[in-house]
Amino acid sequence: MPFDHDFLESELAVLPPARKFWVGFSGGADSTALLHAMLALRERLDTPVRAIHVNHGLHADANAWEEHCRDWCERHGAALQVLRVSVSRSSGRGIEAEARRQRYRAIAERLQGGDQFLTAHHREDQAETLLLNLMRASGVDGLAGMPRTRTLGAGLLVRPLLEVDRDALRAYLEEHRLDFLEDPSNRDPVHDRNFMRLTVLPILEQRWPSAASRIARSARYCGQAATALERLAERTLEPLLKHERLLELPTGDNADTLDLALLLRHWLRRNGLDTPPAARLDEFCRQLAQAQPGNHIALAWHDGLVREHDGHLWLDSARSATPPPGVTWSGDRPLALGAASGIMTFSAPPRLSQPELQVTFRCGGERIRISDRTPRKSVKSVLREAGLPPWQREIVPLVFAGDRLLAVADLCLDNAFRRELENQSVQLSWTPGDALLAYTRQRALERAVDPPGTLG
Repeated sequence: MPFDHDFLESELAVLPPARKFWVGFSGGADSTALLHAMLALRERLDTPVRAIHVNHGLHADANAWEEHCRDWCERHGAALQVLRVSVSRSSGRGIEAEARRQRYRAIAERLQGGDQFLTAHHREDQAETLLLNLMRASGVDGLAGMPRTRTLGAGLLVRPLLEVDRDALRAYLEEHRLDFLEDPSNRDPVHDRNFMRLTVLPILEQRWPSAASRIARSARYCGQAATALERLAERTLEPLLKHERLLELPTGDNADTLDLALLLRHWLRRNGLDTPPAARLDEFCRQLAQAQPGNHIALAWHDGLVREHDGHLWLDSARSATPPPGVTWSGDRPLALGAASGIMTFSAPPRLSQPELQVTFRCGGERIRISDRTPRKSVKSVLREAGLPPWQREIVPLVFAGDRLLAVADLCLDNAFRRELENQSVQLSWTPGDALLAYTRQRALERAVDPPGTLG
């Protein structure tokens, strides 16, 4: 399919009106053609067009490429935004995948509502993506390749050239005598995508002319199937969600509606996470199906951690929260306890018989006196009855006065300490920083028979 301004304008016309267009600009051939065409359409579109270049700092020539983009944009009257990202080599994703992740994260942070970010992925890119995903044993969503549009931050990511072939873009560059960068690493077949482009696709084209076009068409059909499955997964997921990161395991009719692995992939993507390798996810689902009460089943991968507890799946970050060191607290101001444990505060400065409190976390064996008529109760029992899973119990703050435990967060207060606060019309409250922990706390307080602060 030929590429020109009219074709590009027709592709954009079917999209919602844009507040601003951002064009991903690496300086290479494809993005140069797209940016030039968008600049030519500025007046007809009556919408600002800006270029955005991401410097990953991974290549020895990265700064030279950035300088080329600055110079090109200055010569062609294009506003340019340069973003610099840091790419970890130890993320567990691979350097290319991590670079892509950081690139899109940086761009997503830049987009505002109504903004559209355009990339120059073309038909051969789509065919390469499908073939690569086929070699990775991907399901229908992977074989769908790259979607034409998807949400990105507050804006929209758009790939308007998926029906355009590489030769048409090169012809456009020659027609308009446009200079562009050539990345020498693109000719190195050691990289899978380069091998697919330089070796596999040419062989397929010799045997089956227009192979790239046919493969891209198959990707579109797979995309339609993937969309239908996503809609089914969403309908199945909704009644099972107790919180965005807490999923009731399906039983009965729900268990038969959709394959559990497919449901979990949808849940994880909904939370913005990469999905774990298919073999590991399938094994996790097998273990769930065969689990007995008391089994501790978990799935950890580079992007997250899913644990089964009490018939539910709990989703946490890949890095488990660790409680901060214990601190001394006078109670006259809010006490910050780290990103997960959050904040402890009194509604007013309390007048305490012991002016300094110690706030710490479980070591094991702690007990609290809830009633003058009953023995002290273990913190482990209090938190178990509150419905907190074992890993959350470790980051619940405990308030001590010397050796005496006064409070398990605001879930359970020592009987005498509670009366002391009530006499002063003062309340102790805890606001967890972790959203799922905050949900668990609220659920515990709502289902408590006694008033808040007396759970147990």
